[in-house]
Amino acid sequence: MRHTVVAILALAGIMLSAAPAAAQPIPTPLDRYGTAAAAAFEAFPGGSNVAILASGENFPDALAAAPLAAFYDAPILLTQMASLPPVTAAALVELGVADVIVMGGPGAVSFAISNALELNYQVGRVAGDDRYGTAAQAARDAFPAGAGVAVLASGENFPDALAAAPLAAFYDAPILLTGRTTIPPVTAAALADLGVADVIIMGGPGAVSFAVSNALELDYQVSRVAGDDRYGTAAQAALDAFPAGASVAVLASGENFPDALAAAPLAALYNAPILLTGGSALPPVTAAVLADLGVADVIIMGGPGAVSLAVSNALELDYQVTRVAGGSGVTRTVQVFFANTSLGAECDDVFPVPRTVDAAAPLRPALEALLAGPTPAEQAVGYGGWFSSATEGTLNDVSIQSRIAYADFDDLRAIIPNASTSCGSAGLLSQLDSTATQFDIVDDARYSLLGSEVEFAEWLQLG
Repeated sequence: MRHTVVAILALAGIMLSAAPAAAQPIPTPLDRYGTAAAAAFEAFPGGSNVAILASGENFPDALAAAPLAAFYDAPILLTQMASLPPVTAAALVELGVADVIVMGGPGAVSFAISNALELNYQVGRVAGDDRYGTAAQAARDAFPAGAGVAVLASGENFPDALAAAPLAAFYDAPILLTGRTTIPPVTAAALADLGVADVIIMGGPGAVSFAVSNALELDYQVSRVAGDDRYGTAAQAALDAFPAGASVAVLASGENFPDALAAAPLAALYNAPILLTGGSALPPVTAAVLADLGVADVIIMGGPGAVSLAVSNALELDYQVTRVAGGSGVTRTVQVFFANTSLGAECDDVFPVPRTVDAAAPLRPALEALLAGPTPAEQAVGYGGWFSSATEGTLNDVSIQSRIAYADFDDLRAIIPNASTSCGSAGLLSQLDSTATQFDIVDDARYSLLGSEVEFAEWLQLG
């Protein structure tokens, strides 16, 4: 049975302000801090009173943040050790955060940061003497009444703990950390204090040795979730946490930790597993589990530097793929295509003019710029075609599925009555197709009027 944890913050001594206003996404750089902020806005469109702040530079203290974020129904934002990235500071404001919980001691997130935050926020710190102590304290804070199950992952490497977040949510369990060959005393004490009966070990004996599992079996019911490698372990965790399958999966890099760390609240929102991939190729075990779970939608965490376009392009053959990454508010130059009889007189001759659009999702603004028509200066040098101020704002919806762009428009027939001639339809389609297919992830485009591809085809007499 899947559990939803409702945070009663007063139990932890945190007093909340009134509910925040709807969050307004902000410009985000294309890095781990921007990706964490983008994930926070995606998972908390109405804002959040609480935010978890974890290191984006070192993984240990951040590993056990996911159950704490679930308890407080909070996003996980990232920071540098010595200074708060501007995008993180802006996200705290725009999300309407009142309380910030810092994960780890000053070696992970400095006092300079927490002291500065205290000028504007109620700040708490969850920390122990080391990574194991921080995880133990996070478990006690997130499970004040104890827990029947605990998930135990390596504190010496990050992948297994990150993929454990949905499994921990399924079992309503904390994530505790261990050394590979010995159980830290602080972890052993936390297991006892929480009243744990069942311990689920993440990873094979290369991550958590048989010496650890054998010692635990003296006092606990112990099981192990493991694959041949980090990708296989994440896949097995997904199968265990989602026995009935999952329509959405979150995909993050198995080669670095920050994007997967910030993915946990997003995975919780979509009731999705977290699967891992190589940067440049999807592991076969990950591909297999996507199919086994019946996934329809894949959410990629991070930009192409974390999970390459080769991976996303391959996935688009079978899945609806979106990417949550920094880069919103960062611009790029695209081309929109208009006719210009002084440059070419054929019906389907079109020529590019530049437009500056949002770098994170350029297809929609490119089509919107096309529908707005050429600028007066462009018209003065012969650019024209079928689109003008009369067609501006007529784009309803845009999506990309299996490398095909789908665009739906208002009823353009009354606005462009003469486009149904053979020359007219060729020119209009050339403008649309040239603009839509300039992007690496788009091979073809299909169009509809008010949701009907048939109506669009009949309008242009496409047969």
